[in-house]
Amino acid sequence: MQKGETGTINAEAEAKKPNLTQVANIAIDEKGLLYVNWDLRRKEQTLVALAEAIKLVSTHKPNIIEPARPSFIEGTRNFLLGKKH
Repeated sequence: MQKGETGTINAEAEAKKPNLTQVANIAIDEKGLLYVNWDLRRKEQTLVALAEAIKLVSTHKPNIIEPARPSFIEGTRNFLLGKKH
């Protein structure tokens, strides 16, 4: 038989969820032309949102993991010990 269980909703987590409103639809075609649709009543909010989005995109730096280069000392040590790569 299955056991009946009750669950609780974390009210604090529910309260911290942002209430999102879409202010613009942006699309691009194969020629590279941009199409933007926005609500005329929210012109200032749309301009601020687009400016913030441009700022975020322009300052984004991807996580590039560079492999560690072996040091000269490590290579010399491996040579003296006879280790092969």
